[in-house]
Amino acid sequence: MLKSFFKRSNQLVHMVFTESAIRMIEFKSIAPLESKHTFHTPLPEGVIEKGRIIDLPLLESIVEQCVAEWKIKHKKVQFIVPDPFVIIRQIELKENLSEQEIQGYLYMELGNRIQLPFEEPVFDFVKLPSESGKDLLIFASPEDVVKSYRDLLEAAGLEPVTADISPLALYRYYERYSEIREEDHLLILRFDKNQLTISIFHKGFPYFMRPIAFDKDGEEESYGELYSEITKILSFYRYSIQQGSGEISLLYLSGDWADLDAFAEGLRRELNVEFQYPFQPVYSEDDLEIVPDQFEIALGLGLKEVEA
Repeated sequence: MLKSFFKRSNQLVHMVFTESAIRMIEFKSIAPLESKHTFHTPLPEGVIEKGRIIDLPLLESIVEQCVAEWKIKHKKVQFIVPDPFVIIRQIELKENLSEQEIQGYLYMELGNRIQLPFEEPVFDFVKLPSESGKDLLIFASPEDVVKSYRDLLEAAGLEPVTADISPLALYRYYERYSEIREEDHLLILRFDKNQLTISIFHKGFPYFMRPIAFDKDGEEESYGELYSEITKILSFYRYSIQQGSGEISLLYLSGDWADLDAFAEGLRRELNVEFQYPFQPVYSEDDLEIVPDQFEIALGLGLKEVEA
């Protein structure tokens, strides 16, 4: 659905950077989904903070070592734009425009009439199904952040060809392995180190996304702040984005957090909604290793290869 910030390619490795690790997956086959290689390298504290590269020389050294050890030099690569630097906006055009005309309009208006919290964006858009044909979803990120990861990968001897966003990668994976109904308003809660990313999908479109910082080492009593924030977001989505008709019907939980089950139980008391942990095992080439659920985003990123 979301077109890439760069050109497409069909022979790729797939990399995800977080504050705590670099994860890479390469597939042997897509149908059935079977990994050829999966690699995980921890990152020292402070190398990446809130999605931004802080210690570039050290990260360059780590990535170069990974590329050599993983034997992927000169390969094409897809990567994820960090969640804190992704903006999703819904707008209505004043008139029907062609895709080329929309592109030109957005070049002129992003940062001016269409406000963003950063300058010099890279962006993409998709038309939403509507009677008027004038509704768009816009996806934007700061060009300097996207370029910093692209330059990092190029310096290590890789060829970046596609940048994607984590909610779309997750949805792509979940759509393949779980039962999402046409009428569902799907809430995805994805936990990573000190961050919860909230995204909401309807009919395959990500209408909402917001990363929230939190303390994963906090006491269970502190979950109340997250519950309150989630409740506010659901109210905003239902009444402001969906004009009163968008009540969440399905919730997917995922991520690397020891207290995820305890958090889920508390949230279950707050929300009257169906909960699922949708991760399904994906096997390695020799069928001896199951790809860990921490690779969900990388798995979904890899499925981008087979999109039309």
